[in-house]
Amino acid sequence: MDRIVYMARLKADKVEGYKKAHEAVWPQLISEATLSGIRNHGCFLRGQDLIIYLETDSYQRTLADFNAKQAVMRWNTYMSEFFDPLFPAQAMEPWEEVFHMD
Repeated sequence: MDRIVYMARLKADKVEGYKKAHEAVWPQLISEATLSGIRNHGCFLRGQDLIIYLETDSYQRTLADFNAKQAVMRWNTYMSEFFDPLFPAQAMEPWEEVFHMD
């Protein structure tokens, strides 16, 4: 199983809008995530800094399948307005897991 963590930064004036958008995540998006193999997924916010966590059997396969879905493409376009374009792109790459305890 792959446990994936990555970080992003929101624009200062978009934090509340981001939270509001996630109070009403589209049911089709949740369905597509589940069908693509994503489970135990969550976002954690402190100020503008966002940590995203998910579990899947194969991150690369899941990512390719999930990102090919029309609902996901629409959601990603919608979400792009919330993210700070000056935040380094490599920060959104998955972090290396160095310890885990169940």
